[in-house]
Amino acid sequence: MVNLVFPSVERARAIAIWSAVSGVGMMFGSIITGMLLEFFSWHSTFIFGAILAAFALMFNHVLVPETQDEFKSPVDWVGGALITVALSGIVYAIIEAPSMGISNIWVATGLVLGSLSLIGFVWQQLRASSPLLDVRLFLHPEFGLSALAVTLTFFAMMGAFYGMSQIFQLIMGYGTFMSSIAFFPVMLPMMILSPIIPKIVDHIGTKWTVAPGLVLIAAGFLFMSQWPVEVQYWQFLVGMGTVTIGMTFVMTPATNMMMAAVPKNRSGMGSAINDTTRELGGALGIAVLGSMISSGFSTNIAKAPTELPEALRTTAESSLAAALSIAQELGTQSTEFTEQARAAFMSGTSEAMFVSFVIALAAAVLIGVFLPNHTTSK
Repeated sequence: MVNLVFPSVERARAIAIWSAVSGVGMMFGSIITGMLLEFFSWHSTFIFGAILAAFALMFNHVLVPETQDEFKSPVDWVGGALITVALSGIVYAIIEAPSMGISNIWVATGLVLGSLSLIGFVWQQLRASSPLLDVRLFLHPEFGLSALAVTLTFFAMMGAFYGMSQIFQLIMGYGTFMSSIAFFPVMLPMMILSPIIPKIVDHIGTKWTVAPGLVLIAAGFLFMSQWPVEVQYWQFLVGMGTVTIGMTFVMTPATNMMMAAVPKNRSGMGSAINDTTRELGGALGIAVLGSMISSGFSTNIAKAPTELPEALRTTAESSLAAALSIAQELGTQSTEFTEQARAAFMSGTSEAMFVSFVIALAAAVLIGVFLPNHTTSK
């Protein structure tokens, strides 16, 4: 929609405002959800989401102008089915492999079926007269590398948020509402900086805006990978604040370049790809980094010297919350096992944060070497 409604000279500013509004939405959504979980059941969060969706549908119908593909391209239902199976199978395998093992029948089936469906999707898209996703676009650096930058940004962010939610509640002792409030300050840079990013791009170009942004993201994750077991709130502010600032420098110019590479008559496809990069990056971030945190915790807690009955140890290895619950029943060993469980979790978190650092740094190198240095005025 942005690609159609706004001319090219205004597109970057429109995307910047959209990014700022997204940041505001994330902030207040986090706070409201935390409040609902604190005072009501978890069902209330889904009811709240349904109410918001109803209002969004109404405002969309009233305020958003009607657009359509001038060529009236048909919907690619086959491609939609293939990519749905592909992503479902692969994400399921990533999530379950650390606990069930790659040889588990369900994990292996998900991985094989997902991989075959992904290959089938690419093959079908190359043959289709009206593809759901024109995969040839990824051969163009402006599109492919921009999509990669946005995907990896959300990969890192959502994976970090997944870990931080548990650190706030199970390591630092915050309640659900206080945990949501704690996220508020690190989202402010996105709201404040997003409107000025197009001016920065005008002066130094997309490449030298996005690449340093990814370096900032990498630096934030490197800092977080060195957190002690007794992590302090200021350490969270420094680490995640740096990541969020880096994200702000990546999202607007990368999104603008990606949308500019899509023909106007396929703007719907471009918008869908733009949303998909964010959703896919977030889903993979939670799946991959969440699995790394869980696997690291299970491995390290299994080495804890505290003697536990086999049944209790198996339960303790399932999650930090389960381990802390068991610790409360250990009497004199309670404090010792609590410290061991928290150390095991932070060890897994450090490994996941270091992987995020490596990924963000590698993306920065790719962007710095291969991405054309366009300005928004072009």
